[in-house]
Amino acid sequence: YSKIHPQRSKIGFSLNDSSQRLIVNLNGYGEPSADSADKEFLRLHFELMNKYWLEHAQKQGTTFPSPVLLLEEGFLKGCGKKQISKYPNIYCPDSSEITLDIRPLIKDFTDTKNLNLSYLSLAILSHEFGHHVNHHIGREKYLDNEESEADWKAGKYIAYAMSNQLIPLSALTKSANLFFSVGDFHLISKHDNPKNRFNAFMSGFNDESMGIGSFAGAWLQDTSETFSKRAGTSYG
Repeated sequence: YSKIHPQRSKIGFSLNDSSQRLIVNLNGYGEPSADSADKEFLRLHFELMNKYWLEHAQKQGTTFPSPVLLLEEGFLKGCGKKQISKYPNIYCPDSSEITLDIRPLIKDFTDTKNLNLSYLSLAILSHEFGHHVNHHIGREKYLDNEESEADWKAGKYIAYAMSNQLIPLSALTKSANLFFSVGDFHLISKHDNPKNRFNAFMSGFNDESMGIGSFAGAWLQDTSETFSKRAGTSYG
C-alpha cells in the first residue's frame, strides 16, 4: 500500500444560502494556525459540516439534530458527565457532544515539525462528526464497522471542503497520512489498523466530491490516491 502524495473539482452538493455564506467566510479566512488548533477555523468547519450532513439527512427524510462541539475544559452533559480533558476526541451519543483536542494524540509523535495542528484537528473532527451522522442517519458503506464508517464519512467531508477550495492539498495529505499513521485514537477502541483506516478515509474522499480527474488548485488527481501538478497548461 502507499501513502497519498501531492500530485478537477467536482461540487458534490448544491449550495443553499447559509452554506454559501460559510464557504465565503472560510475562503476569506486564510491559513489557520499551524502550531495550535485554530478554534475559530474549526468552529466554521463544524458549522459547515453540520449543514453538509443535514442536507444528506433531508434527502433521506431523516431527522438530524445539530451536535455540540466542545473545545474548552469542562464536563460532558451525557456519557456519565466525564471530564473533557480525560476524554479528548470522542463523540457522546447521549448528548450529541463532540470533544476535540489534538495534543494527546500527537504527544508520542517523534517528528511534529511539519504538522499543521488545525488541519489534523479538522480530520479528527470530521471523523467524530461521522459518528454523529452514523447515530442519526445510519451507516452506508461499512455496515458492520462503526469506526471505518466514520473514517469514510471523514473522507467525504474533507473532499467536499477541498472541492470548494476551503483547504489546500497539503491539508488532505496531512489528514490522510494521519489516518494512515494512527490506528486507534484511544487506548481502548474498535478503530481499525492504519492501512484500513487510510483506505476507508480515501474511499470516502473519492466517493462524491473528488475523484480521478478532479482538481485541487493546480494539482490534478490522477489516481485514487495521488495528485500531479499540471505545469505550463491552462484550463478554461
